[in-house]
Amino acid sequence: MKKREREKKDLEKTVKIVKGTVGQSPRGYLSTGVAPSGDTVEIITELGYTYWMDPQHEETPYTLKVKNKELTVLSYLQDLNDYSSYQRSGRTPRELLQMWKDCFDYLYEEGASDPKFMIWGNHPFVGGRPFRALLLREFIRYAKGHSRVWFARAGDIVKWYRENYRDAQVEEWPNFTIAGRGAKKSDLFKLR
Repeated sequence: MKKREREKKDLEKTVKIVKGTVGQSPRGYLSTGVAPSGDTVEIITELGYTYWMDPQHEETPYTLKVKNKELTVLSYLQDLNDYSSYQRSGRTPRELLQMWKDCFDYLYEEGASDPKFMIWGNHPFVGGRPFRALLLREFIRYAKGHSRVWFARAGDIVKWYRENYRDAQVEEWPNFTIAGRGAKKSDLFKLR
């Protein structure tokens, strides 16, 4: 695990390269392997990121207060990720397609009264292979067959959420408990 200073330097380098290449700083962050450190959330907030995708526990965005700043949290559904499904869990493409549909159906039903979203990763070298890519196409067609479905970039979801629901669910960092008491950042380092 990187020390805070090394992680911050690496992320500063990333911000500089992205800004130099595309003309603007990155807004969202998802750590490699969905494995943030205990310092990640504070570092990305300090560097101007506006949303964070590592948490795995919500299907509705929420606001996370980090010191005097805020992040919008968009929980990344790692179990729906092609790499996690095929390489780690040994699922077949058809099993993963069924998981996508089941997740979509459940969230679509809940979304009638509370906005929901699904976000996961597809890697060109894994899910982009022809025998797997056709399943993503099938899922997209399935989802498009329902009304009130929006295919959006993560940044567009964040913009919409902040304009409409910013104060609906607000949590303070650190936003977890240990043995029934509010946690401190130092608790993260004790869990290793």
